[in-house]
Amino acid sequence: EYYTLEHIRPTAEFMRMVRRVIGPRKDTLVFLEVPDMTRVLRERAFWDVYYEHCTYLTAGSLARLFRSTGFEIIELVRDFADQYLWVTARPVDSVTKASLPIEDDLKATTADVDLYSEHASRDIAAWRDRILDFAASGRKPVIWGAGSKAVALLTTCGIEAEVEYLVDINPHKAGKFLPGTGHPVVSPEHMRHYEPGVVVAMNPVYIDEIRARLDASGVSAEVLSV
Repeated sequence: EYYTLEHIRPTAEFMRMVRRVIGPRKDTLVFLEVPDMTRVLRERAFWDVYYEHCTYLTAGSLARLFRSTGFEIIELVRDFADQYLWVTARPVDSVTKASLPIEDDLKATTADVDLYSEHASRDIAAWRDRILDFAASGRKPVIWGAGSKAVALLTTCGIEAEVEYLVDINPHKAGKFLPGTGHPVVSPEHMRHYEPGVVVAMNPVYIDEIRARLDASGVSAEVLSV
């Protein structure tokens, strides 16, 4: 299961339902992938906080959820540049105890939340000023990645006409508009004619890919990521 649990508010009820459906089949494996809230808090990635995600999970809270609803954890790891949590579990008949070092994160999470609360407003203002400065200096900033992260970045920072386009490699998004802000979404090929001075990637994992696409199009924009 990918990217579902964070959209469900009654997570324990949901996982108990999964356990009931599995029934006595103890050889059944359950795999889930969810965003890692620890990374969001520590990077103060406010663009990853939005209303569609009504549940945010750290490694510890994910493990406790599984163990309290009839599962034994086989593996719990971070992956994709530590942006996501992967958990593999199997059904059991009783509550299992924490056994993995990654689960012990209550104290650290409390500190992470405190730091996020203290500094997030400053970080939001810094990104807003940065994008406004790019636009004011004529560098024509564009956002690469027309998804929820971009919606959160633009709406939280109050960015409007300062960014004219969003770029996305999904051909079904080209010619459409970003939800919430109405920014036009274009294909990477459009950058050849637009010639932006700055491209803001919504995920650092794709920096090299974006640079390669821009180089192939003859676009010499600065590429940076949130």
